[in-house]
Amino acid sequence: MIYTFDIYYRGKIDSKKLVMTVAKYFSNFCSNYEAGLIIPINKSADNNDRKGKLPEQDKDEFITDLVNWILDNSLDKDLFKLFLYNEPRTKETICPFDHHDDDCCWALNLSTDEFSKLQEELTKNGLPIDVFYDNEKVVCIKSKGLAGFLGMQKCYTPREYAKYLKNVK
Repeated sequence: MIYTFDIYYRGKIDSKKLVMTVAKYFSNFCSNYEAGLIIPINKSADNNDRKGKLPEQDKDEFITDLVNWILDNSLDKDLFKLFLYNEPRTKETICPFDHHDDDCCWALNLSTDEFSKLQEELTKNGLPIDVFYDNEKVVCIKSKGLAGFLGMQKCYTPREYAKYLKNVK
């Protein structure tokens, strides 16, 4: 199942803590990584991408260093790529951990049991249990006015939709 970041939490939680917590969780069952700076602070730097095998020992320390490297060298702290996966990987392969752009572009490929364990890690680290949601639970409604007449929709994450419903009443 694919779980995505609920953008309701954008700017409301410590994004570094979130990336660190989730990446460390995934490093327990992933063997490889790819990381990249999308908007590096130093545009002339040659090394804006890193990839390879995760170490067998000291994975938490490695992930801490990797996430710090990404965030310390990115002009926009929400705009980076980080993939954690197992080999072999092809373009068609869905990575277990996929952060390919900004904070709305998380894709966590987890079983229900794995997702429950991730939620336990989120709780242990003082992060909301519902910061990620089942991608199938997005709610789309017909847009108002001309946009709705043209068939356009407005889609909401579960938290955003709950907020929307409170404001409609």
